[in-house]
Amino acid sequence: MSKRLIINLGKGGVGKSVISAAMALVSARRGLRTLLVQLHAKDRISEYLETNPINENIRELQPNLFCVNIVPEAAMREYALIQVKLEVIYKVVFQNRVVKAFLNAVPALSDLVMIGKIEFHVQETLPSGEARFEVIIVDAPPTGHGLFFLSVPKVMADADQTGPIKTHALRIFELLQDPGRCAINLISLPEEMPVSEVIDASAYLEKELHIQPAMLLINRCSPIEFKPEDEETLNQMLRIDKKPRPADLVLQAFQEDISRTKQRMAHAQRLYETLALPMVSLPDLTSFRFSRAELEELAEHLEEIL
Repeated sequence: MSKRLIINLGKGGVGKSVISAAMALVSARRGLRTLLVQLHAKDRISEYLETNPINENIRELQPNLFCVNIVPEAAMREYALIQVKLEVIYKVVFQNRVVKAFLNAVPALSDLVMIGKIEFHVQETLPSGEARFEVIIVDAPPTGHGLFFLSVPKVMADADQTGPIKTHALRIFELLQDPGRCAINLISLPEEMPVSEVIDASAYLEKELHIQPAMLLINRCSPIEFKPEDEETLNQMLRIDKKPRPADLVLQAFQEDISRTKQRMAHAQRLYETLALPMVSLPDLTSFRFSRAELEELAEHLEEIL
């Protein structure tokens, strides 16, 4: 939480948005001006924070907590205006139908301008000279697109021989590689597919981008509430009588819960053995609708651990 830029990466459905929102609450409570970033995504964070929908315009949701949903077209406009300075030139060039079709056909350019907007906010200052945002937390796209998103600055820098795009891409990539300013966290569930995906993502970051992930967060970890002798006692109770009893349904449900917990422990153990990263376990707060109250509970748990 001491970094200027925090990027949370993981498979879709593992809780990236919830954890990113919880981190933003923790940061804002510490008195840090915090920007929570979604990337061209269906807005879920406004549901968790129980606020109005979040769009491409930065909005303060509560003291020290700002949020934005960066979309390529708006980011492209800002990037172009920063580069060419004059809006009339932007309208003539970038609003041209042929140019717009070209830009939309090259996904790397869309990703570059979105990550470029993030880097701009990292550098952005207030009239007093202070950083406008002291912490920026990014809810990254799901792993596959997320890794592509993080690799785009390197790809664009390698592809361009010289010029402003190469210079900007190199500056962004240097930021991502700087452990003093940037932390890329991996988020997983203690389940087979998310675990495999996060292990592969860690290897890609280290080997291809030379970025060491900062931390692994394992979401929805069930507490261990049984001992081996408890499991044996349960099995004996189910073998007492062959005739089905109403209580057997409860006992069988408990038995299945023990089995699921053991499987999740095994998947978590695989992460411990494979990744040499600081690891944080977060509680299972599953409910029909994830509310602000549960987000606050998760933020308190995360703050206590950190």
